[in-house]
Amino acid sequence: MPKFPGGAVRLTGDKTWDTPTFGADLPFGDGVSVIEGSAQAIRIPIAANIVAARIRSFDATGAKVSGSITCALYMHYLGSVLGSVVDTFVLSSAEYYEETGLNVAVPAGRWLTIVVSGITSCKQIVCSLELEGT
Repeated sequence: MPKFPGGAVRLTGDKTWDTPTFGADLPFGDGVSVIEGSAQAIRIPIAANIVAARIRSFDATGAKVSGSITCALYMHYLGSVLGSVVDTFVLSSAEYYEETGLNVAVPAGRWLTIVVSGITSCKQIVCSLELEGT
């Protein structure tokens, strides 16, 4: 499986690549102490649409932990500034969050950066983006 800075890409769906579906997982925190504001970035190698976003909150043992966190999504070129927020995903006093039906176009070779803020109780999360090749 190819690895990307800040996360792993996993392939699902049609393995013939007629309609490639893949995920980008961006982890935050150590599971022991409350997460501090930080960022993770990955490069998306093919043109794709973000079709879903998920957040799961847990601790160092893998147990679910209720908390709040905001994951702001930025799309940019390698050498450019983050620019404007493309979308925001908010876990609000819960153990997980899921938003499906998204249609955020990502050109080949662009970078996606997630910046976390507004953190309450979350000790470790994974912000998972599901992408569909175009």
